[in-house]
Amino acid sequence: MVRVISVHHFVSQDIHTCEDPVAATTAPPDYLLLALPQHVVEVRDLAKGGNAIFSFPTVDQVHQMLHCCNGNYVATLELKQNRQGKECTHARIYANWDATIQQPMRARIAGRVTPSSAQSGPPSLEMIELPIKRTPNVIACCQLEGNLLMASHKTLMMYHFHVRTHDISRLRFIDFEESGVCVELSFSPTWLAVAEDIIACMSQENVHVFRLGAGGTVDRWKNEEQCLEKKGEKNVSSDSHIDWDEILRGELKSSTRAKLHSNSFPLTVDLPTIAAERANSCSSSPSGVVQRNSPFQVAPPDMNVIVRCASPSATPWAAKNEVLHLLQLQMATTQLTSSTKQMFSSSCDEFRCLILKPMYIKNTEGDSNEYPVVIMASNHYGELVSVICLVVTQQEGYLYHFKMQDLQEPSKLQHAACVTVYPFTAPVSAVVMERFVLHALTETGLETYTLRTGHHLIGALDPVNNINNACPPVDDPVCLVGLRPFLGVEHVVVANSHLVLLACSEGSSSSIHIVEVDGHCIHLVCHPPADLYTDILSVGSAHRWSSPTTYCHLLCEGPYHSSNSTLH
Repeated sequence: MVRVISVHHFVSQDIHTCEDPVAATTAPPDYLLLALPQHVVEVRDLAKGGNAIFSFPTVDQVHQMLHCCNGNYVATLELKQNRQGKECTHARIYANWDATIQQPMRARIAGRVTPSSAQSGPPSLEMIELPIKRTPNVIACCQLEGNLLMASHKTLMMYHFHVRTHDISRLRFIDFEESGVCVELSFSPTWLAVAEDIIACMSQENVHVFRLGAGGTVDRWKNEEQCLEKKGEKNVSSDSHIDWDEILRGELKSSTRAKLHSNSFPLTVDLPTIAAERANSCSSSPSGVVQRNSPFQVAPPDMNVIVRCASPSATPWAAKNEVLHLLQLQMATTQLTSSTKQMFSSSCDEFRCLILKPMYIKNTEGDSNEYPVVIMASNHYGELVSVICLVVTQQEGYLYHFKMQDLQEPSKLQHAACVTVYPFTAPVSAVVMERFVLHALTETGLETYTLRTGHHLIGALDPVNNINNACPPVDDPVCLVGLRPFLGVEHVVVANSHLVLLACSEGSSSSIHIVEVDGHCIHLVCHPPADLYTDILSVGSAHRWSSPTTYCHLLCEGPYHSSNSTLH
């Protein structure tokens, strides 16, 4: 169910011509980066009308491009044909890309070659090539930490971001160091996302979100076992209930118990019917949001993650980390006869998009929560309060919410909920998320919805008594606040306060990364959050007597945008 209320509008709309870019991304504050087939990245300033202001070269043709705020670098996957006619993929980093002074591009290899001590003067464009032994097909980065994550078939490779200082010239430069750890998946992802120590992988049939966090040691389990023995706990049979933990303690020896993580207790055993019901619903959510026609099925047992050490230096780091599975989804398959296979193949559902977004809260007291030291975490890890994950199929979006407090106690993860379901009006090709709204690009146009990213979190942070402090019900339907027709648009990117739609020509093809555009891009200027808050309250006041339900719903939506400003 979705409520349709036209309240979201754009300040202005401009149309600009483009020269067939093959990839696009944005960079703060309001830059639009378009990779062209001529091995050039064109930079446009959206705050100044969207005109091109400068460009910088690339070594080969860009296949995928992204920008990282930490380090202010541009990461690319570039294609090149070798002498045998086969395509080779290279991962490259471009530092000082915003240096408008035209100077020769300097090149070096990450982790092996440092900049020359003779370099002086203003910074110039620098290309850093990652020495990858495998062929990467998708890349992602953590915006706060700057780490890079790449996938080659079913293997994930991580590179840690560093800011180093030259020993002689004291010149500061960015560098990347191979983690020496490979993560083996059960499927080959077509899209990656990473936020702090949480990794999300997506293919057309599978979605796997897991946390690569710090684990405990065997001594910890032994100490807990000694404490249990001192308490003198004994096996006591009872006819009223079955104590699974008591049975497990009696059956397992100390050598076997050491193999289990203490956070695995208490253990929960789901019968097949219960597991199937949870897979067909929108998780066992306290919000009460249930999707009876969910296209997901129970994840197979082989959907797992294995951490392997690629170098001896990474062995200590890999030994201290463990995999905590947060979300495992697989598209439901139907047993088909030979006569219906061809008809079903064109209508079967698939995963289209995935967004992983961390949510931090401003710490005014100066002290942060105590969390284990994680090599993949940033300095703001103590302010991380939750992580949201939006999984989009052909015509539906599922928003999942994970509290960091629950991630430290995996037994509570059974309550990690699907906050809401977005029923889109047409098949989706791309989604982007602003601070307060969600934009979905469909085959018929652009749809804008209200978000539910903070309802769970605000209700958990502040005690709600519905007298002095109230929070909107989590199971309230989302609002479709904007619906605009755009034809021929294939991709959408979002900047600080701008939305850019890239339109393709007839007959062109585009994948999840490559965008072929012919002729123009549509530049939309978004309203600031304060104006959206005012518009919601104004429309709500107009429906005060004609539709009390709409009035009440909008009164809940407006203050939510105001209270959500504490999250960043």
